Amino acid sequence: MVHLLFLQVRNEFKVPDRRYTWIKLQIWASTHKWEELKKYVKQKKKLPVSASQVVKLVRQHGGQDVAAKQFLSENEDFLSSEEKFTLLTDLGMYVE
Repeated sequence: MVHLLFLQVRNEFKVPDRRYTWIKLQIWASTHKWEELKKYVKQKKKLPVSASQVVKLVRQHGGQDVAAKQFLSENEDFLSSEEKFTLLTDLGMYVE
């Protein structure tokens, strides 16, 4: 119901796809819906928001532990090794 209402508002006010996606991601992060965020990041199509931005958003709302466990584990392949290195360094996780 809320999703349909938001889509109507999006269409009526011509909200760009990138902004709509960012708002949706912020809502998921603030409500700790990590699985929804993970599904979004794992999509194979062109994403309007980068995976590293999503991980930073998770860190902002869920803390370092959630970001590391949910998105930066070794078996996750949606981030390149360079992106993982940069994000782990930003998190201060030098051992990983």
